[in-house]
Amino acid sequence: MICRWLTLILLVPVVLANEHCDATQTIHVKSRHYPRKHPPCRYKFRPRTCTCGWSTAIDRRIVNGENAHVVARRYILTAAHCLKHVRLASHIAAIPGTTDLKNPTASKYYKRFMIQRSIPHSQHDIAILVTVENMFWSRGVGPACLMPVGSNQTFEYESVVVVGFGTSKFGGPITNGLRKINLIVTTNEVCQAEYQGLDTILPSQICAYDHSGRHRDSCQFDSGGPVYLIKGRQHLIGIISRGKSCAESAYAMGINTRVTSFLNWMHPQMHNLYCPVEIKSK
Repeated sequence: MICRWLTLILLVPVVLANEHCDATQTIHVKSRHYPRKHPPCRYKFRPRTCTCGWSTAIDRRIVNGENAHVVARRYILTAAHCLKHVRLASHIAAIPGTTDLKNPTASKYYKRFMIQRSIPHSQHDIAILVTVENMFWSRGVGPACLMPVGSNQTFEYESVVVVGFGTSKFGGPITNGLRKINLIVTTNEVCQAEYQGLDTILPSQICAYDHSGRHRDSCQFDSGGPVYLIKGRQHLIGIISRGKSCAESAYAMGINTRVTSFLNWMHPQMHNLYCPVEIKSK
């Protein structure tokens, strides 16, 4: 997988959102005019439900971007190797709200957000980007859901969606429109057998393949893009990392960074400002 940084612009894939993702509190106050037999007034603090990963009923699409994904108002996740040749974080801009590379400003949700700081993991292919200012949620821009800290789900045999502006074949041209494919998560043991002699699959990685045998795969310039599990909401469970030549086999298998393996690392870096939403088992 190869990231495109020639223009020093980062296009960010996000999800449709209808509400803010603020961990604010609401106050419920009983009437001051209570009969003597009733207890005194009490203040009840109830955390507001953190909303994320929602689609509208009319249009259930994942929208926007390339190479990263919004998870909080100032925080974006991407692959660490995408930042390898970027000298300064200020050379990068996040552009959520568009699905057209050729004419990104045509979207009514278009806006550029400059990057203030990059935080790559020291050993693994994941990084956090911090914007200078807050991003604002709308029907076209919003955060993906993340699992709570301590989650240990493997997501084996789950259907996932991989999204990006990458090439449709190895060495081919970049696509102007955002594309997505459905893949199936496999076990790390099966993935290791596929990459025997080529790569070592770690517990902190998650592999997905084309179960239909139609030569579908993430490709060049998709690195850093999202692997979404959709269970009512859109949950970010993987970050596109690397693979063999795009769709080299009918049942092509790609390697992604397992996001749940890095929640403890992300938590203090993001000051716990992302949306933790657990996926309930059936």
